[in-house]
Amino acid sequence: MRLRMRTHWIRNAMLAGAAWLAMVAPDARAASIFLVNANAGVNAREDALYGYDASTDGAYIAIAEPGGLSTSAPTVIGGAVEIWRREGAGAVRAQRIVSSEPAENGAFGMAVRLSGDWLAVSSQVPPVVSIYRRNGALWLHSQTIEIEAPGPGRMPWLVELDGDLLVFATFASGVLEIPLQAYRRTGDDWVVDQPITGLDTLPGDNFGAAGAIARGSDGALRLAVGAPGRDASRGAVYVFVQDAGGWQQEQRLQLAAAQIDDGLGFTVAISGDSLIAGAAGFDASAQVDDSGRAAIWRREGSGDFPWLLSATLTLAEPRANDRFGRSVALPTSRLALVGAPDRDISNPPFSDYIDAGGALRYVLDPTPLACSPGWVADGGIGPPSLPQTDARHGWVVAGGSLLAAGAIGANVNAIPGAGRVSLSLDDRVFRYGHDCAD
Repeated sequence: MRLRMRTHWIRNAMLAGAAWLAMVAPDARAASIFLVNANAGVNAREDALYGYDASTDGAYIAIAEPGGLSTSAPTVIGGAVEIWRREGAGAVRAQRIVSSEPAENGAFGMAVRLSGDWLAVSSQVPPVVSIYRRNGALWLHSQTIEIEAPGPGRMPWLVELDGDLLVFATFASGVLEIPLQAYRRTGDDWVVDQPITGLDTLPGDNFGAAGAIARGSDGALRLAVGAPGRDASRGAVYVFVQDAGGWQQEQRLQLAAAQIDDGLGFTVAISGDSLIAGAAGFDASAQVDDSGRAAIWRREGSGDFPWLLSATLTLAEPRANDRFGRSVALPTSRLALVGAPDRDISNPPFSDYIDAGGALRYVLDPTPLACSPGWVADGGIGPPSLPQTDARHGWVVAGGSLLAAGAIGANVNAIPGAGRVSLSLDDRVFRYGHDCAD
């Protein structure tokens, strides 16, 4: 359910010619149904970063626009969040939400998390997490949560919202502070809960850069937390399991052949017994730096090491600065989405589409009748349109059968860099929502 789109403030077609469609366009075999290119409409403006983050439960999707227009009289560029709702064979804008305290460059919508009737939105000014609750057709403000010891340069870094659990970190002086702050919902109120930290996390690990929550086949609730700065930024992912005593560390996941500055854990998603993490800083070779990769683990082991590496994914023809893995999603435990929003798309004999971006699907079982080993690339996701320079298409999120791919730099109605999010349905979410043991 998570989308990793945060880029500007905090972090810095597969083959030549028409074959870019294999990466960015829907595959007919997937029975993908394109719904709509969501955008800010009359509120669209240049460099608004529409689609900077998003979160969906399949029925609704919350789309962040941290550079968006908050008020028009006077004009305040304080950020906004739009709620879109599935409706029949399409999707419609249901609501545009702005901060109750709009501030210039407030970055309302730095991150968004949606779960059921609840929505969490973080902002830079003021440095708070704003909680909204759906009441009928509208999302109404319910509570404001302030970070501890607010001060210059300190802001909340929203990690996850799932059911009655909210988790976020505090970003200060260029790093994420330890531990993570957790809040538990009691009735309509969110109250402080157990702080979360790894057994060996250190300042500078950036523990909490990404996170995701899911319930496994054993019925236990698990929280995966990325720490891309660990071990000279080789990175790691910590998995916690909830028991009667709270959150207990289950395992720390790392790659044996990790490189300095891989940044494993900058993006994380979990579904059932599968977990995926991106390492966008991976170098395919000395000449191909930051091409990126993603790794998938399955909970198939036992004892102290229940999570076993299932696959390491890379592009067939990696290029420097693709940053494949900068966005990941797991619609089900057998279907993975991986984005490369900084990838250039070839356009011979003309100039390449620089930073056009793209995203790929991978399935663990490529046939509906038999279970086959290994994860197989199985088409792309995105809008049925031509690539665009600087579109940065490929920020992926999924919930239910709804797939979304953001393009934060896409032009909208002749407005450069306004941004959009392409919404589609995919029946493969259901076809691969099973385990081979079933």
